[in-house]
Amino acid sequence: MFTVREDTDLRRHKRFETATEARVSVDGEWYACTLSNISGGGAFIEGSVEVQPGQAVVLMADDLGLVAATVQRVDREGVSLTFGVSGPAREDLTDRLTAFLNAHLLS
Repeated sequence: MFTVREDTDLRRHKRFETATEARVSVDGEWYACTLSNISGGGAFIEGSVEVQPGQAVVLMADDLGLVAATVQRVDREGVSLTFGVSGPAREDLTDRLTAFLNAHLLS
């Protein structure tokens, strides 16, 4: 039997906590939000954004630029986004995440 301890994080990518102002585009309309955490696999945003799981959105933050994402989950706290990139686009996103983290978390 497989048991997961509550303090075990099975995420593929390490999450970095932040409280960065950002914007998200939903059906061509931009909404202000707060980027609460981010990783190579996705992000969690807080704000008044009406979206549904599976919906395509675009996330934008300083030092990160535009990132295409899919809504994974919506709850009272906010919205979980998944970045669906691979190949060269994954390398580009990794470079942009590194710049973002250097600018926002390590300074």
